[in-house]
Amino acid sequence: MRIKELIEEVNSVEYTNGIPVCPYCRTPTKRQCISSQRTLVDYPPVFDEEGRNVNPDRNTITEIWHCMKCGKNYVVIGNLVDGFVYKKIEGGDFVEMGILFDR
Repeated sequence: MRIKELIEEVNSVEYTNGIPVCPYCRTPTKRQCISSQRTLVDYPPVFDEEGRNVNPDRNTITEIWHCMKCGKNYVVIGNLVDGFVYKKIEGGDFVEMGILFDR
């Protein structure tokens, strides 16, 4: 089974004090960041006539979180410009650095 088939995109991310809420419990719980990765593309600022940056940083940030209440893992992915979404992990497996691991 391909990794993309295991991941289902759901609603935009909900936060409690800057920490993503578990998409399974939907309540502020104890949670741990297992992994955090970021692409390293250079986005030098380019400004238009009105001083707006038309080339903002679109590096992708991917974080794998573990909910200590329900015991499930979930992924938060996105960037600071377009926002973040949950990637719900099916079957108790999680993706780290492009490799599928069993929990």
